[in-house]
Amino acid sequence: MVRFGHKVVKAPDSNRRQSDLFQIYDVDQKFRISDIISQLINGSVDVAKDDWISQIQGNKEAISTLLLLNQAGVPIEEAIYFLSIDAIQDYNNEIRLTKSKFAEPLNTAARYGEGSKIISKIRALRNLRKKMAAAGTAKYREEIALIDNFFAERDKLEEDAVQMGQRPETFNKTLERLIENVLFIGDKRINTVFTNNPSLHKKVSTVDLFDTLSGAGNKPLANEFKALLHYFELEKPTDAITTLKNNLNFDTTKSSSTYEAYNKRESIINLRAKGEDSLGYDPEFINKILTDSPIRSFYIQDLQIALMNGLFPTQTSNALLDELRSRIESGEGRDSTEIQRIVSRLFGDKEAYAKKFVEDFPTYLIQRMLKDFDMTSFKAGSYRGFEVSEVVKTDIQEAAVLLKDGKLYFSEAVLEDEYNKTFLQFRKYKESVNYHFRSDCSLLNDRFISDGISFNDGFVSHNGQHPRVLRLLIQRKISYQTAVVLDHFLGFVKNWDKEITEKIVWPEISLKVARVKPFVNVNATECKLIMKEVFVNG
Repeated sequence: MVRFGHKVVKAPDSNRRQSDLFQIYDVDQKFRISDIISQLINGSVDVAKDDWISQIQGNKEAISTLLLLNQAGVPIEEAIYFLSIDAIQDYNNEIRLTKSKFAEPLNTAARYGEGSKIISKIRALRNLRKKMAAAGTAKYREEIALIDNFFAERDKLEEDAVQMGQRPETFNKTLERLIENVLFIGDKRINTVFTNNPSLHKKVSTVDLFDTLSGAGNKPLANEFKALLHYFELEKPTDAITTLKNNLNFDTTKSSSTYEAYNKRESIINLRAKGEDSLGYDPEFINKILTDSPIRSFYIQDLQIALMNGLFPTQTSNALLDELRSRIESGEGRDSTEIQRIVSRLFGDKEAYAKKFVEDFPTYLIQRMLKDFDMTSFKAGSYRGFEVSEVVKTDIQEAAVLLKDGKLYFSEAVLEDEYNKTFLQFRKYKESVNYHFRSDCSLLNDRFISDGISFNDGFVSHNGQHPRVLRLLIQRKISYQTAVVLDHFLGFVKNWDKEITEKIVWPEISLKVARVKPFVNVNATECKLIMKEVFVNG
C-alpha cells in the first residue's frame, strides 16, 4: 500500500511482502519512529504556544496518514513533503469546508449519498482538472480524459441510484469503488512507476519519484495527480484504524444510557461481520482486543443492557432500539433525513435525542391507548379483558383508575377533575394565545420605555451579555410561546447563539425555545397587527 521506501516484512502465509509497522528506526536508520510520534504528540498538545505542527501538515485531516507513513518507516521529510503537495492540501481543505458549520450557506455540503470525504475527493479532482485545462489541454490530455471518464460514470450512477431509491450509504460505497476502478485501474502507471527496487528497502527521493511518474519534468500537475491518487490509497488503512478505535474506545468514552450501550454493542457486531477485505485486517483482531487486552475490563455494555432490560423491558426492547438506531445511525427509512435534521436542531446530538425518545416511549404508548378511550364502553363493565367497577371519588384519592386483584376500579368524578385541570386549561390557553401575546408585548413595550431604550436595543446583546428581552424571559415575565412568535418575525435567536458568550443559561433556553416552536401555531396576520398596535401605535 505504501509506495515510498519503507520497512517491509514477508507475510506469514505467502511470499508477499507487506508494510511493517513495528520497526524501531525508519528505512534510512536515521530517526527512531517512537521519537517522531512523541514529537507529534507534543506538537499537538502545545499547539497554542507554537503551531509548528500545522506547518508540517499535522492537521486533523492528514495526521492519521502522517502517522501511518512514519510507522511504516518512511523518512519523515519524505512524508511531510508528500502531504504538502498542493493537490493534497486542496483535498483536505475541501474536507474542512464540507464539514463546516457554514457548509449549507456556502453550498459546500455533501450532495445525495456523498459523505464528506467522497464529495471532497470529487471537488479536489475537479479543481485539479481546472488547473490542468488552464495549463494546456493537450499537455494533460491523458489525465483530463481519465478524470472526465470518472465524472461521466459518477453522473450515471447517481441518476440510477435516485431512480431506484438506493440508500445514500450504499451509493457512497459505490462511489468509492468507482474511484478505485476508474482512476486506479484506468491509470496503470500508478501501479508500475510508484514502485521501488525488488527488496523494497532502497529510498526513492520524493522529487525524483514524482518526476518519474509524469515521464517528463515539465508536467508538474501530472505529478500532483499521482500523489493525490496515492493519498486516496493511504486513507483506506488509516480510516480503518480510526473506525476500529472509535468503536473500541470503552476506556475513554462511557455509555451513559441504555441506547448508547446498545449502539456501541451493535457497532461492534457490525464491525465483526465485515470481511477482511472490507476492514483491512482480520476480524479476529477485534475479538482479541475484547478478550486479551486491558480494554476488555472496560467493556460493560452487555452487563448494562442485561441489568436495564430486567428493570425497564419496554425501553430496552430490541425492536425499539433497532428502529431508533436504524433511523439516526444508519440513515435508513424515508423519514431519516428529516429525523436527523430535527435531532440536530432540537437536541444538539443523537445521544440526547435517543435518551429522551426512550424515556418518553412508555408515555407515548399510554397516550396512544387513551386517545381512543370511551367512557361509555368503559362503564359497560369490561375493559381490555378486565372487570370494571365504578367507585365514588373518595375511594380513589390520587389516581382516576386503579387496578387491584385483577379488577379495574375507576372514579368518573376524578377523571373529570383531571380532564378539567389539563385538557380544558390547555385548550383555554390555546384559544387565548393572542391575548397572552398582546399582554407580553405590552409588558415589553413598557419596559423599553421605562429603561429608555429602543425596540431594537431590547434584542441586542452588548459585549456578549444577555439582551433585555432574554432577561425577562428568564424571569418568566414573558412566555416561551411569545418568544417563539417574536423570533418567527425577527429571527433573533440565531444572532443570540453567536453573540451571547456565556455557555450555561442561554444554551439551555435556546434549546427550550427550539423544542416549543413546533407546538406554537403562529397566525402571522393577527400577530403582526398586535405588534404594530403595541410597538408602533402604542
